[in-house]
Amino acid sequence: MPTPQPGELTPIIRQRPLRTLAAVGALMAVAVAASACGDPASSSASTEKLTLVSQPNGAGLPLYVAQKHGFFEDVGLEVEIKYYTIGASALAAGAKGEWQAGWMGAPPALTGMNQFGLIPAGLMIQEDENHIMFMSEKVLEDSTPAEVLKTHSVATAQNSLAEQVMFGCAEHFGVDPKGVEVVNLDPGAIVQALQTDKVQVINSWSSPDFPLLDDPKYQQVCDGAMSGVHVLDPFVVNPDFAEDRPEAAAKFIAAVYQANEFINANHDQAVQDMMDIYQENGLDGSEAMADYEINIRQWYSLDKALEGIKDGSTAAGLEASAQFFVDKGVYPQMPPIEELLKQGLTILEDAEDIDVSGSGS
Repeated sequence: MPTPQPGELTPIIRQRPLRTLAAVGALMAVAVAASACGDPASSSASTEKLTLVSQPNGAGLPLYVAQKHGFFEDVGLEVEIKYYTIGASALAAGAKGEWQAGWMGAPPALTGMNQFGLIPAGLMIQEDENHIMFMSEKVLEDSTPAEVLKTHSVATAQNSLAEQVMFGCAEHFGVDPKGVEVVNLDPGAIVQALQTDKVQVINSWSSPDFPLLDDPKYQQVCDGAMSGVHVLDPFVVNPDFAEDRPEAAAKFIAAVYQANEFINANHDQAVQDMMDIYQENGLDGSEAMADYEINIRQWYSLDKALEGIKDGSTAAGLEASAQFFVDKGVYPQMPPIEELLKQGLTILEDAEDIDVSGSGS
């Protein structure tokens, strides 16, 4: 698969020049009359502009859906989605206020919670079963996953949720994960290393691992669900944005959770929207892969996100990931997750009162 490049989804607005002063005067008269009558057309003046953070992959589907199907527009938001391939770049931009909200993956989000109080505003997705340990069929002949882990290195992305799942899978098989040799590779190179026999074991996720799923040369021996590792990704809100424009923050949350509802209720259309994301970001992807990406993830509703914060399960899952990174020396300290989730809860509760219909297209 080609390496994705940063991109932007921006509306193309074509403006026609006004050719005469008479035309200008006529338009101004219409605008004044519309304002006096309370015409809905005048509401465009109250539209708020937001820049959203995302990654150039299928997990960012809710932001794309909310934009394409009018959910942002419906609540009075005009958004630009900026894609970042590197978490550090996204965090630096967020710290400077260059984006207001969005999604960036759990590890960068947890880092942002430590660095500048980034707010986790409820879970976007849960994808325990999407993070999979694969082993080649040949090393499993007359052997077991536990024995293979003791004698073979594992290719994955270090300091990631995939590595956390790898540790969980090793423990699931009764193997000390600290004794497993890890080969640190970029996401796109992990699967390729297995296919070219450079390694015999990997931990990966969709969409890179899609070609392995039905290949008899490889076995899926473990995943996050089997290992007891919850793979959680929250929506995030910049704290300055939440403080200065709380109504807009609530509108963002209402729109993206409506997008998740749309994904769950309109699978065929969601597949086509996923295909659009592939095309926008120069990714090779089929309808079968888009279908898999949607099915393998749980797309949270607003009600489910609220429930997860209130019953403590969201905090427990995010804290487990954060503790993994603290233990590895990636983070100097635990982020104040529970405190920040309380701020997120306020935004979600405000979003409950916002009606979102969208275009339904």
